[in-house]
Amino acid sequence: MAETGLYEDGKNGIRRVSDPHLRIKEMERDGVDAEVIYGVAFVGSRMKDKPAMNEILRIYNTWLNDFCSTYPDRYIGLACLPPGDVDLAVKEVYRVAKLGLRGIELQCQLDTKPMWHPMWEPLWKAVSDVDLPLHFHAFPSIPLDWIEEAGPERRSGAHFSATSCFQANSFNILAPLICGAVL
Repeated sequence: MAETGLYEDGKNGIRRVSDPHLRIKEMERDGVDAEVIYGVAFVGSRMKDKPAMNEILRIYNTWLNDFCSTYPDRYIGLACLPPGDVDLAVKEVYRVAKLGLRGIELQCQLDTKPMWHPMWEPLWKAVSDVDLPLHFHAFPSIPLDWIEEAGPERRSGAHFSATSCFQANSFNILAPLICGAVL
C-alpha cells in the first residue's frame, strides 16, 4: 500500500478506499473483478450507547448502498445488522434489501444467544423473505478488555491467545446453526 502511494494520498486528504471511483482504479490495477465489502467490525462490542450504535449502523448501511451503487456489478456490500436487538435487525434486513444491498452481516458477541434460540426466528424469516446471503463475522474469543487486564508482562501472550482463537470461535455460531435445526 505504501508503494502505491495510498498512505501519502491519505495524508493529503485523498481517500482512495472510500471514493468508489478511486477504489475501482485500485481494483483494476490489482486485477480484481469484484469485491465483497464487509462492515464496520466490532462497533457493536465497543460501543456502550446502543441507540447511538444502531444509528451508526443505519447510517453506514445507507452510505454503503450509495457507494456500491456506483459500480453495482463490482461492489457487493454487506449491510451490518444491529446486534442484540432482533426486532431492529429484522427492520434493517427489510430496509437494506429495499435499498438494494446484496448481503447482510450479523456481528455476534460473547454474550450473543445461540443461533438455535427461538428469539432468532423473526430474523431467519426476514432473511428468507428477502433472499439475501447472511454472513457472520468472526468475533473475539475473550472480552477485549481482558487483554489490558493481563498487564504488560502477559499482554502479548493474552493477545496471541485471543487472536489465535478468533477464527475458531466461529464454531460457536456454526454449530448452533447446523445442529439447532435453523437451516
